Amino acid sequence: IHIQQSNSSDLMDTTLIGFSSNQLSSSGAIPGTQEIVQVTQTSDVGFFDIFKPAPGTVYKFVGGDLLASGGTATINFSLFDGSAYAYVGNTSVSGQEPLTFDNLYKLPDLYVTNEVWIGGDFSTIATSARVSMCFIRVR
Repeated sequence: IHIQQSNSSDLMDTTLIGFSSNQLSSSGAIPGTQEIVQVTQTSDVGFFDIFKPAPGTVYKFVGGDLLASGGTATINFSLFDGSAYAYVGNTSVSGQEPLTFDNLYKLPDLYVTNEVWIGGDFSTIATSARVSMCFIRVR
């Protein structure tokens, strides 16, 4: 967009509307928009969606955990656009531990949209496994 005298007022109006309607943030995350998503599986169902935001929104992954009941659980995470997968990493636990993505103990800057969202595939499930992930909206 090229800012000129003739359209600068329109740009300012659009920006103010975005801020006042909580659809725009200049400092990162939008307050009051965190969501915790939990998915529990008792058998291997293949790839499943974990979090797919509403159209026009962008969310950032904050943190999460994996809970295994009755033994161990391993989940493989991928970003998915409806036809192609991009592997993110995995977490394997016995009990309950934070998501570590290949046990690197660092969290990736992971953003999801309605066009590319995150899903998982449990490769190991004892009695049951629950993945919990927290996201906050940034756009």
